[in-house]
Amino acid sequence: MRGKAMKRICFELESRSINLGNMSALEFFARKGDWQTIAYANKVKTLEAWEINPEFKLSLMKNLPGATVRIGDSFELARDPSAKEMFDMIVFDNPQGTFGKNEQYCEHFEAIETVSALAKKQAIVIFNVNYRPFNFNNLLLWQKRRTQFYKKKDTGYLSIDFLLSFYEDYFSRKDFRKEFCFVVNRNEEYLSYLVYSLIRI
Repeated sequence: MRGKAMKRICFELESRSINLGNMSALEFFARKGDWQTIAYANKVKTLEAWEINPEFKLSLMKNLPGATVRIGDSFELARDPSAKEMFDMIVFDNPQGTFGKNEQYCEHFEAIETVSALAKKQAIVIFNVNYRPFNFNNLLLWQKRRTQFYKKKDTGYLSIDFLLSFYEDYFSRKDFRKEFCFVVNRNEEYLSYLVYSLIRI
């Protein structure tokens, strides 16, 4: 079922008295908007969908009626002063491995750096984590980037306890305090969403 994991996230947030209907949401890697984004689009107050590929613009407008669709490099859009502290829900449905014209990006590692600029004083941040990468032994650049980011020699398997602790410390260093966090599996093999409620300090 499409969007099943995101539906579970919305249910959990609402059970924690988070009013999605008051939230200004951003989908950072929107693609066509027909997978995860569509599962929460009608629950939030406003939605922006950022997508680098102009071929997906019509699909985004069809799948996410009422959303503000911006076509461009999300990393550049995040530097636009008009986006500063605009969102209280930010979703990174990030690719796996390395990507970009020069493979300069990896997973969500650079993308979540933008939370400091984009998030309001209090925000929900949702992103993919790969705790057991597939075909990992053959992808040396991906291995290197994960080792650098997690400060851990072997990142072929990362426990959920390690990940939750790592990202709490990560956001603390960005001057955010964790209000709560939880995990929702996207599959049983390698991929989960981490969900953090953060307060800027």
